[in-house]
Formats: sequence, C-alpha cells, structure tokens
Amino acid sequence: NHTQVEKIRERNRRAFGQNANMAPLLPPVGAEVFRPFTAASLEEIERRHQEEEKQQQRRKEKNIEVHPEDLPKPASDLEAGKPLPFIYGDPPPELLNTPLEELDPFYQSQKTFIVLGKGNVLYRFNAEPACFLLSPFSPLRTFAIRILIHSYPLCHMTHFFIMVTILTNCVFMTMSDPPPWSKTVEYVFTGIYTFEATVKVLSRGFCLGDFTFLRDPWNWLDFMVISMAYLTEFVDLGNVSALRTFRVLRALKTITVIPGLKTIVGALIQSVKKLGDVMILTVFCLSVFALIGLQLFMGNLRQKCVLLPSWLQNMTSDGNASSSYHENHYFLPGHRDPLLCGNSSDAGVCPEGYTCLKAGGNPNYGYTSYDSFGWAFLALFRLMTQDFWENLFQLTLRAAGKTYMIFFVVIIFLGSFYLINLILAVVAMAYAEQNEATIAEAKQKEEEYAQILEALKKREEQVHKLVKVSMCSQQAAKQLSETQEKKNSPGGIQSWPCCVSELEEDQRPCPPCWYIFANLFLKWDCCGCWLWVKNWLYTIIMDPFVDLGITICIVLNTVFMAMEHYPMTEQFENLLSIGNLVFTGIFTAEMVFKLLAMDPYHYFQVGWNIFDSIIVSMSLLELGLANVQGLSVLRSFRLMRVFKLAKSWPTLNMLIKIIGNSVGALGNLTLVLAIIVFIFAVVGMQLFGKNYKDCVCRIADDCELPRWHMNDFFHAFLIIFRVLCGEWIETMWDCMEVAGQAMCLIVFMMVMVIGNLVVLNLFLALLLSSFSGDNLSASEEEGENNLQIAINRMSWAMNWVKALVLKQVWTLVGKTTCDASSVCSSVQKVPEVQEEEEDDEEGNTPEDCLTEKCYQRCPFLNIDSSQGRGKLWSNFRRTCFSVVEHNYFETFIIFMILMSSGALAFEDIYLEQRRVIKIVLEYADQVFTFVFVVEMILKWVAYGFQTYFTNAWCWLDFLIVDVSLVSLTANILGYSELGAIKSLRTLRALRPLRALSRFEGMRVVVNALVGAIPSIFNVLLVCLIFWLIFSIMGVNLFAGKFYFCFNETSEEMFQPEEVDNQTQCLSLIQQNYTEVRWKNVKVNFDNVGMGYLSLLQVATFKGWMDIMYAAVDSREVQSQPMYEENLYMYLYFVCFIIFGSFFTLNLFIGVIIDNFNQQKAKMRGTDIFMTEEQKKYYNAMKKLGSKKPQKPVPRPENPFQALVFDLVTKQFFDIFIMVLICLNMVTMMVETDEQSAEKETILYWVNLAFIVVFTTECTLKVIALRQHYFAVGWNIFDFVVVILSIVGLLLADIIEKYFKEAMIDDMFNFEDFGNSMICLFMITTSAGWDGLLNPIMNVPPDCDPDVENPGTAVRGNCGTTEESSDPLCEDDFEMFYETWEKFDPDASQFIQYSNCQSFCDTLQDPLRIPKPNTFKLIHMDLPLVPGDRIHCLDILLGPHCSGYRNSTLRRKQEGGGGRVIQRAYRKHLLQRTVKLASYKYREKTDGRHRQTPPPGDTEGLLCKRIQSAVWRRSFTGRPAPAAAEQVEFRTMSSSTLLRPSERSTSSRMRT
Repeated sequence: NHTQVEKIRERNRRAFGQNANMAPLLPPVGAEVFRPFTAASLEEIERRHQEEEKQQQRRKEKNIEVHPEDLPKPASDLEAGKPLPFIYGDPPPELLNTPLEELDPFYQSQKTFIVLGKGNVLYRFNAEPACFLLSPFSPLRTFAIRILIHSYPLCHMTHFFIMVTILTNCVFMTMSDPPPWSKTVEYVFTGIYTFEATVKVLSRGFCLGDFTFLRDPWNWLDFMVISMAYLTEFVDLGNVSALRTFRVLRALKTITVIPGLKTIVGALIQSVKKLGDVMILTVFCLSVFALIGLQLFMGNLRQKCVLLPSWLQNMTSDGNASSSYHENHYFLPGHRDPLLCGNSSDAGVCPEGYTCLKAGGNPNYGYTSYDSFGWAFLALFRLMTQDFWENLFQLTLRAAGKTYMIFFVVIIFLGSFYLINLILAVVAMAYAEQNEATIAEAKQKEEEYAQILEALKKREEQVHKLVKVSMCSQQAAKQLSETQEKKNSPGGIQSWPCCVSELEEDQRPCPPCWYIFANLFLKWDCCGCWLWVKNWLYTIIMDPFVDLGITICIVLNTVFMAMEHYPMTEQFENLLSIGNLVFTGIFTAEMVFKLLAMDPYHYFQVGWNIFDSIIVSMSLLELGLANVQGLSVLRSFRLMRVFKLAKSWPTLNMLIKIIGNSVGALGNLTLVLAIIVFIFAVVGMQLFGKNYKDCVCRIADDCELPRWHMNDFFHAFLIIFRVLCGEWIETMWDCMEVAGQAMCLIVFMMVMVIGNLVVLNLFLALLLSSFSGDNLSASEEEGENNLQIAINRMSWAMNWVKALVLKQVWTLVGKTTCDASSVCSSVQKVPEVQEEEEDDEEGNTPEDCLTEKCYQRCPFLNIDSSQGRGKLWSNFRRTCFSVVEHNYFETFIIFMILMSSGALAFEDIYLEQRRVIKIVLEYADQVFTFVFVVEMILKWVAYGFQTYFTNAWCWLDFLIVDVSLVSLTANILGYSELGAIKSLRTLRALRPLRALSRFEGMRVVVNALVGAIPSIFNVLLVCLIFWLIFSIMGVNLFAGKFYFCFNETSEEMFQPEEVDNQTQCLSLIQQNYTEVRWKNVKVNFDNVGMGYLSLLQVATFKGWMDIMYAAVDSREVQSQPMYEENLYMYLYFVCFIIFGSFFTLNLFIGVIIDNFNQQKAKMRGTDIFMTEEQKKYYNAMKKLGSKKPQKPVPRPENPFQALVFDLVTKQFFDIFIMVLICLNMVTMMVETDEQSAEKETILYWVNLAFIVVFTTECTLKVIALRQHYFAVGWNIFDFVVVILSIVGLLLADIIEKYFKEAMIDDMFNFEDFGNSMICLFMITTSAGWDGLLNPIMNVPPDCDPDVENPGTAVRGNCGTTEESSDPLCEDDFEMFYETWEKFDPDASQFIQYSNCQSFCDTLQDPLRIPKPNTFKLIHMDLPLVPGDRIHCLDILLGPHCSGYRNSTLRRKQEGGGGRVIQRAYRKHLLQRTVKLASYKYREKTDGRHRQTPPPGDTEGLLCKRIQSAVWRRSFTGRPAPAAAEQVEFRTMSSSTLLRPSERSTSSRMRT
C-alpha cells in the first residue's frame, strides 16, 4: 500500500507541478508539510543560498540574462498577513505559534521562517538575529512573537485594546482645553505605543532585513510618533505646540489596525503617483496664466474711490495717492473693502465727488491681488477651483474693464473645466486599472479553486481505487483504516472526501443551531385549519391589487407629510394627525397580515419586508413617544416609506442599488476620508486655535469669535468639511490674518489637494464605476411587477366593458362595426411599386404632403400628379425642393439667422433714446420675419406637412417663426404694448437655436444630449424623492423658527436679552416703533417648496451660509434666534451634502456618461460627435493607414543659410532656448507692484535682452527653414509672440494712454447684451446665482411695487414687477375732462402752470400724481406756451409718456452736464472773489494805482460783501475774515445750483 501511495504522490507531482507564481496546487500527502524551524533548517537555508549564489555567478560568467518575468516570484496566496490556503488543512496544535519552515518556494533559499497564528494567519520573520542579539530560538524573541501574533489567552484582545487606545487618544486630542490629569493619560498612551513598538522590534528586528520593523512603511509612522513624543517631552525645541501636532498622526495607526484600509490607501497612493504628470501640467498652466495676470492687472485692485479736498484734485491727476486717505474711501453698505474703480473706458466709476486713485491696500485683507507672482498664482488657483471666483471676477473687471472677461473665460474653460476634470479622469483611470487587476485576480483565484476541486476529486477517486485493491481481507481493511486514521491525525492532511463534504457544509450561511431554532419557532405550521387561513391570507395580501393599494397609500402618505407648513390652522393640523394614524394603521396591518401569511422565517427572508418592519416599528414608537420633548425627529423615519416605491419603480430600484453598492465599496474610503478630516481638524485646532482667540479683533469688528474658527474641534471640523466642499479661500483669509500666511497656506493647500482633488475624485470614480449600460435600461427579462399586473388587469377590464357597451349600442342601432383595415375606405392607395419606380426616375421627388389617414378622410386632397393641375403642382413642388436643398439657399438662411440673432443684441434699455437704431431694427425685424416665413412656406411645399412636422428641428423653426410672426402682426395692429405680446416677443431670443439645426456638428451634439433626457428625467425624479425626505425633515426641524425681530434703522437684529419672542417684538411695533419689524429669512423651511429651494442653495454651495446660520441660531417657534443656540444642526446640512448633494447630483454625471457610452456602443465604437462626412473621412483615413512618412526640411544650398540651418536644428540650440524661456519666466515672476526704480530699470533691460534673443532666434529659423518655418504651428505661435513683444515694447506709452479715457457706470446687470453675457457666464458655473435670486424674492415691505423706473414701462423694485399701467380707457378720459372743467371754466384748453400741482393731485388713478409732485412735474418736461400755460393734452399724455422722454441715459447726461457747469461756475466765482478782494486790499493799503485797471465787479453782491468787510476793519480795527467770506460765497453759490433734494445734503456737508 505504501508503494502505491508513493506512486500516486509522484504522479500528482508531475500532473500538478509547482508554479513559481502561486502556491503548489496540491501539497504532498503526509505529515511533512509543516516542519518546525530548527538549527538544521537554518543550515539547509544557508546551503540553498550558497547554491543559488553559485548559480547566479555561473550565469554572470556565461553572460546569461534572465528576463524579469521569468524570475521566481513570491506566491500570492502565501503572502504575510493572509490566511493559509485551505488545501494545506489545519496544522497540528503544537505547531501553532511556533517557528516553521517556509512553505513558499521563493523564500526557501532566503533566511526567513513563518509562524501560523490564530485563524491560520501566516506571519513571516527574518531568521537573522533581531537587533544582532536575539536568534530565532531565543526565548525572549519567541515570547515577543507570541505576543505579536496574539497567541496568549489575553493577547487576542491586544488588537482590540490598541484600537480602543487609539480612539481614546483621538478623543483627548479633540479637547481644546484638556483637564490637568490629561498629561498622565498622555504618558499612558505613549507607554502603550512604546510597548507595542518594542514587541515588534524584538520579534522582527529593527531595520536590517526584509521583514524588520522599519521595512514596513506603516511602522515609520509609529516610530515617528513615539520619537516626537519623547523629543517634545525631554528636549526644549521652542515651538512645542507645532511639534506636538505630530501626535495627531496617531490617528493614522487606525489604518494599520483596521483590515482593508491599507488596500484603499495603497490605491490612493497609486492615484497620487499617476497624478504626477497632471500636477506638473496644472502648475505650469497656472504659472503661465499667473504671469499673464501679473502683467495685465498688477496694482489694479488698489484703485479706489477717494474723497479728496479740491486743492488736491489737480495734484493727484496722475492716479496715485498716499494711503493716508483711508478714511476718505467710498464704502458700499455691508462691505469691508472700499469700492474699486478703474481708469479704462469700460471699468467701474466712482460716485460724484470721489476720484479714482491708487491708494491703500488690496481687497480681502490684502490677499486678493496680482501684485506679485505668488498672489497672482493663488488667485488663479482660486479661479481654477471656482471658489468665490465671482468676487475676483467682479473686482478685476471693475478695476481693469469688461474687456478682460475674455481672460476669465479662457481660464475657466482651460483651467477649471479641463484641468480639474483631467484630474478626475486620471484618478478614475487609476481606480479602473486597480479594479481590473482585482477582478483579474479574483477570476484567477476562481480558476485555481476549480482546479483544486478537480484535483481533489481525482485524488479521491485514486484513493478509492487503492482501497478496493488493498481490501483483500478483513485484516487488510482494518490496517487500511488504521492508516487512514493516522493520516487524519494532527500533523497531516485530512481525508479528501471529508474535506469536500466540509466545503459543501461551509456554503450554508448560518450555524446549524439557527436552523433548528427556526424550524421550531419561526415556521408556524400548526394544523390544517391554520394552514387554510394562512393560504387564504397569502392569496389576499399578495394580490396585485393589494400591492397597488399599498403603493397609493405610500404616495398619499408622502403627500400628507409634504403638506405640513407654517403657519397651520388647528383643523389642518388635526387632519394631518388623523391621516398619519390612518396610514400607520394600514401599514401595520399589512405587516401583520404578511407575517401571518408567510411565517416570520419566510417574511424576513425578503429585504423589503425587513425594511418595512423597521419603518412600521419606528412609526409605532413615534406614536407612543409623541409627547416626549426632543423626539420629534422620529417622525422623519416615516419618510423612508417613500423608498418602498422602488419595488414597483425599476429606475428607482436600480439607482438605490447603485448607491448601496457604492456605499458598500466606499466604506473603507469613507473611513479614510473621516481620518483625514479628523487629522486636519486637530492640526488646525492645535496650530491655529489659540491665534483665533488672541487675534480675533483682526477679523471681527466686535472682537468676538466668528462662526468659522478653529478654537475648538467641532468648528475646526466644520472648516475642514467646508474646504472639502470646495469653499476654502474665505476661511483661509481669516486664518492667514490671525495666524500667519505660511502655515495656513500649507495646511489649506494640503486639505484641498489631498481631500478634495484626490479623495473626493476617487469617491466620484467609485460612484461612476457602478454605472453600466445594462443598469439604466429596464431589463425585460425581469417580467412584470405586481403594480404593472394590476394596471394591466384594470386596463383589460375597461376594454372589455367598453367593447361590451359598444356591442350593445351597435346592436340597438342596427349597424355592424367596420374595421379600420377593411374595405370601408373609399380612397385607394397608390401602388408602392409605381412610387418606387418614380423615386428611381428622379432623386429629388418630394414625398407625399399628408399622411395616409388624411387622404382617407379627405379624398379630394389626393390628386393625380401625372396630368393637368396635378402635374403643375408636382413640378412646383420639385422646384421648391431643389431650391431648399441648394447650398446657396441654406447659406443664405444661416446668414439671416446670424444677422437676426445679432440684431437682438442691440435691444437694451437705451433703445428708446436711439431712435435711428430702433427704426432700423424694426424694419430689419420685418425683413427677417418675411424671409423666415417664406422659407417655412417653401419647406412646406417642398417636403410636405408629413415630413416637415415629423422632424423635431422643423418644429423648432416653426415655433420660432410663429413667435416672430405674431409679434410683427401685433406691432402693425398697434397692440405691441400688451403684456402678453411683450412676453411673447421675449421668445424671439430663441432665434439663435435655429442655427443648431443648420450646423451638423452642433446638431449631433444636441441629439446626443437629447438622447440622455429620459435617463436624466428618471434620475431627476429620484433626486426629487431624496430631496423630499430632507425637505420634509427640514420642515419638521425648522418650520417657523427662522423669524426674527429686526431694527431697520440700525439694520441689526435685536438680541434675545432685549426681545425674546414675537410677542415682545409686536408690542414694540404697537408702541409706534416704526423701525421694528418681525420678519423672516427669505429662503427658509416653512413649507416643502421653500425647503427644496433651500436645499438647492445648499447643494450648489451658493447662499447656503445664511440658511445654515438661521438653522443653527434657531430656538423655538416665535422665539428670537440666539447665536449658535442649536449648534449641532450643522450636522443636518453635513448629512444632506453627503447624501443629498454629492451622491444624487453626481448621478446626473453618471447617467450622461453612461448614455454617451451606450450611443458609442450602438455606433460600434465610433465617436458619437462625428458627423456623417467626418465618419466617412475617418474610415477612409483608417484604411489608408495611421501614419505617413514625413518629408524632412531640405538643407539650403546657400553656405550661410546652411550654417544657420545646422545651428538651429541641433538639440543643443533647442535646449539653450528652453533654458532662456525658463529664465525669462523667472524674471517675470520677480516683478512686483511699486517696485524700486533700480529694479524696474534692471527688469526693463533684461526684458529687452530676452526680446533681442528671441527675435534673433526667430530670424535665424526663418533664414534657415525659409517657407517651411510657417508649416509648424508652434513656429507660428512663436513668431506672433515675438511680433507682439516688439510692438508692446515700442507702443507701451501709447497703449497706456489709450486705455485711460472716459468712464461708464453700472458693471454687472442685464441692461444690455454685454452685461447680460457677463452675468450669465458667472451663472454658468453656478457662481452668484443666489445673488440674482434675492432681488426676485423681494416682497413688500422690503420693496416698493409702485416705484417708477425711468426709461421703462415697468414699475416697482419687487421680485414680481408689473407694467406701469394699461392703456388709457374711455372712463379715464371722461374723468380727466370733468376735472379739467373745474380748473378751466372758459374751455381755453390751457391752465396756468401754478395750478398744475393741484390739478394733478385732484385727478383719480391711474392719472393722479399726489402731492408733493413738484419734482415729478419738473421731471415730466411739460412744454410751456407764453404766459406759463400748459395744454390739456400735454398733461394728459405727460404721465403716460414721461418715462420714455426722460430715460436713464438722458438723466445721466444732464447730471454730468450739471456737474461740469457747477464746477466751472464755482471756479469762476472764486476767481472773481479773489480778484476783487485783492484790488480792494491794495486800494486800502497803497492807494489806487493808476496802472492797475479796476475790476469788473463795481456793483452787485460780491462788491457789497467786500466793501462791508473793508468797512468793518476800518471802524472796528479787526481784520476781515477773508477766508470765511470766500467759503460763504462758495457755499452760497453752490446751493443756488442744487436741486431741493441736494440742498439738504449740501447743508449737512457744510456743517
């Protein structure tokens, strides 16, 4: 028997040989698998090692090279830390936790040994003496190894103990003000970590060898943390707090303790490695753009509106001023920084009396600037990450001009849209590669597993054959059984039949005792009567109609919960409460009936039933604890019932599975992100917390901690989370202001790069990887669900009843039904063969005009096209078809579309003042409309109605042309001022969309986007359901709690100590405090609709701060908010951002990408954005080959040119030029604002030298390469740059002078096309849309709906504006003339201007102008006739037309002219005063000089004042206050030129 077993083993060795890349497929049979590691084993290893060295020496002597792939590699199944493969069986107990010989052939020639711990986990150690002292057989090292692998009874708790220690240490690190005894606890933690590290060093060795302590990178972390702990304790290193911050790295030990985290961190490290090239590209692009920004905007953000004395205005005309005028800067209300301005023609302007000067510092504590390369680089990085970039955009355009919008467009598209998404693409690619490798490894293991099972079966068959041969007698059988028992004894491999059966038993998910318990207590099969009841219940409760009823109840329950709002009446609240009880009863009954019908065992086998039981249990618990304070949040669990719709909604079910799979896959990554957030939060608290408290007055006017600070762990955590959301710049400004620039920049940049750009992008990559083309399309193989079955039954029943009723009706009438496909039709179809023949004859034959049904219903429309009028009609259609298909016609239509789109850009608020342009646009609009109508009619005739109206692009043309036609008709008929017509005219802005149908490339892109709309719509519904849950939860938490008592005079909110609730606030209002108001936040959670709007602002991170502040300050309903009274409500918004914003909004990205992938797969891998012509060209080029050999540039025959050619084509020349380019960039980087004259001179000459060098390079290349120079794109770029550099050097002064001319007002608005483009460009990136939303949401008393807007017919400044008034009707005319008769009894049709005020006040609305109306009447510009009389028609039409005559542009022109006249007159008056006073003074002191001519003022006010001053001095002996007199004259003359509303301001300024 022994001989046959040896033969089998030899056969197995040959059949299943050992692979170098994996463990042996089947180990040898017997007890020699696990052998203790002894001194003999060490000698054997040394012998093998020497043989291997000799073999390598022989290969080296014979120059034999072995490919790296052919070299032996470690077995993946026998790596350290993995459990032993099951094919080895269980080792004998005495060999556990003791050194054993290597099982991996790769390590059998190296000085290593293994130890098997609990769970057969494999540990590998060096056989060299640890720390040069402890051999593998040393008792101390053996003891340390046993502790390390948790072999002792209490040592298996070490893993858990270390984890608890780390978590406890983290809790202590979060304390901003730890207790005194925390120092002792810190020593305990350090001692525990020291003991752990000592055990590792004693068992593994320190650093020499492959498996020593420091060879594991994770142990570097332990070593550094312990070293820094001792270093900061015993050595005085100055800034101890910064060094102690390294203690936070102990949190990273969690990664080494928790299984699976090492893998995900390894994936992160691989992603960072792959990001190297992208990071270099990003830094290079940002550097280039920063240099451009440095050259364009250096010093511009320091230009401010300054109020200067008149005597300084002429001295500061050069645009510079000292910073001593900070108190004279112009500030907008609520802004910390002064208003910026510029000197270019399209930059921001200053208010009247202020001058635009370069004074003071830069905005935002001086950190937003382009004054040096570093700050410009930070500004561009901020622009790339799109954090508060609209502020930088507005500041720069206000200071430099709107023209530079082009700069921001380029940066946003290249930097933000391209580079940021390129980082995402690289991270996603790295994850995809790792995922593919993991899948391949799993597949390989499955194949190995199958091979092992096959080998086990073969070995089992061989053993059975061996047993049959050897069983010749009972004694032989007994001997064989004894032999088998020995084999099954510890130390050998178990019997393979037993092993296979154990493998099958292991497939059962639960232990056997559970199945015994389930059969006894969870399966209710009592008696036959009970089984009958169960079957009856099962039939009812599983019926599709019951499922439909439950679904309807879920929808109604959701509607009931969404109807909660504030304020609610008591009756409505009772209604909702009763509805909640009813629905809870229905869902409880459903659960009970299902439990009875299915038994608990089968009921809880279904996941949806488990989910349903949890929701019902929580609902019942909420009803039982309804009166307990603080447990209202349990009501939110009822919202989870919405997810039960997924059972009958395949798309919702699929997306929930995607999110569930992503959350499962993201578990470890979420933990890593939490660790990163914790570490940076503790680092921020330790480094900057004290600075926030000590230097708070730098960032807060009231010297109180702001909402965003790092003085405690929770607020530091919120700041880090906000940075991960993409908002980092504002909190970093505060940090830099209180704690210094260097450390804050380092910490915030690390959080941005590590947390935002890497980890969150990996999050997104994991989420997108869950999408596949098969997921988004509902699978047809799944069959119908219960909801569809119920609906189909109802539809079938309705059709049956309908058919039955129709049958009875037709029977009563006495007629028979006629099938649509029968011969009842009186119109015969034209044979298809004839149509095909006609189509073959001519390719331009149009299709039928109408459908077959139209011809059947109207036979007279079907005419014979072969003769008579039919033939003429057919020829006419063919002619029209040829016209509309001609390229010239299409080009002409495209030109007209572009012209009409461009004409729309001229329609702004100033159009009424530009009469010529308005008339031209009106005629052009008529021409465009006529052309488009003719085009539409031609296409109707050419294509027919059937073809035209079955094309979506033709429908778009049809609707846009109809809008233009209706608008034109209304203008002709005189109804253009109607509100509906004005709104309809707005739709003319859709004209540019017609260009989409003309350009095939754009049409292909739009078709691809339209193809994604169904999937997007499904995802939108799912997102609305997700957001509905959070919205209803927000209503439950915050409804009615955002109200506050506000003082409109001081624009401050009352403190709770002053006004505690609504009652006290209303009492102040009743006491005639008109400035007090009880108001609400505009965006709130008072109902589900407003909750959706609030969540939208939070999800887009625009305007979300005010919402969060109101939620955190909220107390109770009708209570005055208190600062951070409800602090942990921040967590509500954190949860929504994670689940409601990140997951749901990124689902849209996944859906669109997946839709494009599906389109690409349908088109067999071709690009979906290629047109048909491009596809043909692409296929033709693909056939011709990928590349063609390029002809080199010929060397010129001229000796000089040949010499230059040899020079410029050398690699050294290119390297030299590259070095010079880098040096030129460095010289541009060192340029700063207000640099010294010496530095500016040096940089000028250096720049000149570089221009000379690059010009020389360009010239040499042109000489050498001749016309071939311009065949390369980079050469053309280089040539243009050189030309521009020379032009810029020569014309620098001219360009600077050109850009400093007139100024305009109003930067960011929708007054004209350019300003609208600027605003919409910001909104495209979701920047600043909340700022445009706030004015729309204005309601009285925050606004005035009746205020006039000069220049337009719109009244009011509220969110919903209304037209000024309808056209005057007959009743208005009668009322006007009845009132006129009272003031004009003689019927002269004229009244005196002095009576005009009373007359306008006496009129009734809509013509009444109430007193005081003097200013309004003056502004109406009513014409006067001799005698200061006014005609009746002028007054009648004046209020209705004054808005058009007095536009904003005219008022601005008049105001500017008035200011020029005032300044000139004041200057003239001052000159006259000085001249007259000087003459009188000389006349008094020296007598009248005959040579000096007398002044022109010999009488009048000036002369009287001067004479009185001289007279006072003559008789009183006191000097006349000449300066005071001059000031008096100036103020007097100024006041005479001011309007009444401005005189009060002037008098206050004099005071």
